[in-house]
Amino acid sequence: MGQIDRLFQKSERGLEIIGKTKVVVSKMMRELLELDGMDGVIQLLKILNVLAKSNDYHFVTHNYLISSNTEAETTRMNKVYGHVMRNFKHTISAEEVASLINMTRTSFSRYFKARVNKSFSDFLKEIRIESACKLLKEGKMNIDQIGYECGFQTLSNFNKQFKKVIGKQPNQYRNEYQKVAAESYRYF
Repeated sequence: MGQIDRLFQKSERGLEIIGKTKVVVSKMMRELLELDGMDGVIQLLKILNVLAKSNDYHFVTHNYLISSNTEAETTRMNKVYGHVMRNFKHTISAEEVASLINMTRTSFSRYFKARVNKSFSDFLKEIRIESACKLLKEGKMNIDQIGYECGFQTLSNFNKQFKKVIGKQPNQYRNEYQKVAAESYRYF
């Protein structure tokens, strides 16, 4: 576990995995998508082990960043994240979240942007899109249902926001994922 601990310390600067390790870990991560429960945990530990033993990486940043977050700020941000994760499927306003942590909307907007480096609305949109990607990969729901399930009020808004974040339409994303998944199964 010491090697994995050192990996986590190095990762504070950001790591770009390259070479043979990138190929091996990419394959292992695709396999991880198909695993549940303890099998998934074991696969994750295997991935971390491969990364920890490898020297195939570059640091993304040259300097260590010093975290200015106090325990109180961490608790405050955890409240925000928790609320968003529990409620992203519904309408969430910045005012609602600001009151949750005893701030005005304006103060909250500045506070959030300073810590996350994006606006609250962009953050919420990305959480919704991330959830949509997961549902698109599962392939159990149609695209209309996924949009509404992930908190978008209209299908057109869902398509527009999805394309803005991911760079393609939801149906194109699903089709490309299914094609890659089908090709990877042929090799096993």
